[in-house]
Parts: sequence; C-alpha cells; structure tokens
Amino acid sequence: TAHTPAARRAARDVALAEAEAVLRSPGFSSGYAGNDSNGGGSNNNSGNGNGNGNNMLGSSLQGFFDSTDDPTTPIWTALDILLERNNPNAIALFCHTRSDPIKPPSDGRFQLLQLISGDEFNMRTRSGESSDFELSLFGRQ
Repeated sequence: TAHTPAARRAARDVALAEAEAVLRSPGFSSGYAGNDSNGGGSNNNSGNGNGNGNNMLGSSLQGFFDSTDDPTTPIWTALDILLERNNPNAIALFCHTRSDPIKPPSDGRFQLLQLISGDEFNMRTRSGESSDFELSLFGRQ
C-alpha cells in the first residue's frame, strides 16, 4: 500500500507542501543584498503567485531529484511557485552528489545554467578524499 503509485504521489504531495511551508517562511528564500527586485537583501513574501525568491538553495533533497526530466515532478512545481518569474537573474542552486545529474524538465521551463564540481572548491570528505558533491545552478528559460 505504501508502495503504490497513489501512495507515493500522496507522500510527495505532503513533502511538497511541507517544503513549500519551510521555503516560504520569512527570511528563508531571501535574495542576496542588492540582487533582488526591490534593491535590498530581502524578498516580498506576499505569496502573490508570481514567485518570490530571487535565489533558492537546496541541499539533501534526494526525493526531489527523482525523474527530474519529468516536468510534473515536485522539484519543478516547487521552483515554479517559489522562484521569481519576473527576474531573469533568479537562480536555484542545488548541492547534491554526483551519482546522477539533475536533468532539466522536458517542457523547457527551467534550464541548467552551470554545473560546478565540488573539487573546484577543494571540497573533501571527512577522510580527506575528493568530495562527491556538485552544484547545479538552474534558472527560468
């Protein structure tokens, strides 16, 4: 029952609602100083449906990174809600392991702007080995 498609969709919907609540909390999706639409370092969290984050950061979102080429997956729904639509410089930055690349959705709403290896930042594991993390920067198409 917990593994049926309907149960998985219901679990994703709950996770998406929880993630949206966290991401919409005051100060969480603040833009960098001088980089948002009103010239300051915070965003208007009015929930006007136009997206309200200039810069989003996501890490350890493994469930969100499944089947990312499907435009209906929660990661793109969340970004469509949260990432500002009227700012061409608005970006989402995801930190994740290199196991599978995050593919942009097939509908073209978002594009991969840059893929950065953690090695470029000299990221290391606790044992001193090369890190398996990378950063993916996405923006609206």
